[in-house]
Order: sequence, then C-alpha cells, then structure tokens
Amino acid sequence: MTKSTLDNLHGDIGHDGPDAAADQQGAADSRTLHESMPECDMPREKFKRHGAAALTDTDLIAIMLRTGVHGVNVMELARTLYSQFGNSITRMGDASLQELMATKGLGEAKAIAFAAALELGKRRQLESLECTRIMSSEDCYKFFLPRLVHLPSEEFHVAVVDAQMHVLAEKMISKGGINGTVVDIRTLMREVLRLSGSGFFVAHNHPSGAVKPSRQDVDLTKRIAAAARTLDVRFIDHVIVARGSAGRKYYSFSDEGMID
Repeated sequence: MTKSTLDNLHGDIGHDGPDAAADQQGAADSRTLHESMPECDMPREKFKRHGAAALTDTDLIAIMLRTGVHGVNVMELARTLYSQFGNSITRMGDASLQELMATKGLGEAKAIAFAAALELGKRRQLESLECTRIMSSEDCYKFFLPRLVHLPSEEFHVAVVDAQMHVLAEKMISKGGINGTVVDIRTLMREVLRLSGSGFFVAHNHPSGAVKPSRQDVDLTKRIAAAARTLDVRFIDHVIVARGSAGRKYYSFSDEGMID
C-alpha cells in the first residue's frame, strides 16, 4: 500500500566522555528548578506526595533526565525534548539515539539513560499484553472496560491483534468531550499498519451510560470498515462501553451484523 493511498483516507545511568562534563555543569544548573518552582510543584516532590500518575509527561521526563545543562534547567530541557517529538511518548520511544541527541543539551549519557527508561516501559507494556487474547465482543468489552468506563469524556481506542488474536498493542486514538470525539481514520490505520497487525478492534465510551450508537457512530464504523478493506486489514469489531451500573453494558457492531 502506497503512502498516497493511506493519505487519501479521511474521517541518567553513569557518565562518560564529554557528556559527563555537561551533566556535572547541569547539576549546578538544576538548582534553578528548585529556586524557580514552589516545592509542592517540583516533580520529585509531586511524585513522593501524590504518586507517578499525578505527574505530567514533562515532569516524568525531567525526573529521568535528572539535571539540566549549562544555561537550561531540567524542566526546560524536558519540555524541549517532549516538543521535539510532537509531545508524543510513542514517537520518543521509537526514536534512535541519534534522534534523541539532536535535542540541544541532550548528550550521549543522558540520551542512553532516557532511551533505556523508555525501553523498559515498552517491555512492561508488552509483558502485560502478551497473554491477552480477544476472541469475542465480550472479551473486547472486558479488555477496554478498565480503560474507558470511568472517563468523564469520550475517548476512542484501538487494540491491534495478531493472527492468533493476541493483543500487540492498545492505544488511544482521540479524546473529546462528553458528547463525542473526532476520529482521524488515517491516524487509526497508520497505527494498525505500523504494528503489522492482522486485525484490530476499536472501542469508545459513552459517559452518559447509554450504549445505543449515534448516527455518527454508525457512519464512523462504516468508514473504518471501508478503510480496512482498502488496506486489506481485518476490522473485527467496534464496541461502545457504557458508564453506569444498570442495564446493558456494551454494544457490539459485529454482534449486530453491522461489520462485514
């Protein structure tokens, strides 16, 4: 499949070498972080008080980097690194050492430590997913339930599977408001193709608790099915996860005969 066809679819471990000197200087510069931010806002303090989940992506990046470099404090360096990759942890995780080092102030030692931390994150995710199989609409619902059911706004996620229906990866594709979210089908399909998946499931939540699909949900499902056929990838199911404890908990487009 050519790029043009896809684009037409819509809808800090040890120090060594020169970098060690930069990090040593950075240790002095890092006090800028403490001097310029309230104690309760410093990443390490936030981590100790509230846990990792309370930190922003740049807070976590700053903790991994540990120190800034000459003229740049660690938070500034973290923000620069994050923006260099479009504020995407996935893109950062896929970056080469040379691409990471292209960020001004990020020397070899810091880049290696950072890349190692991201690799651990990826291995953790794979370890948690490697035994997961989605064999039915109910399996799909149970897989996405903890990811979607308690959200106050709509999110649209994809789970890419191999030929044996083992989950290769799960990712949020879009996030919206209470009543809906806009899904870029090109982004969805690029994620499926990037992982060389045999097929994929999608799901989104209805914070209202209603499981009945809207006209927009039906139209989106049809457009995803058309894109999957064009790219010769199996679109298995689209499940709507409802919020609430009463009544029907999910809606499966496949069970309802709405996916070819």
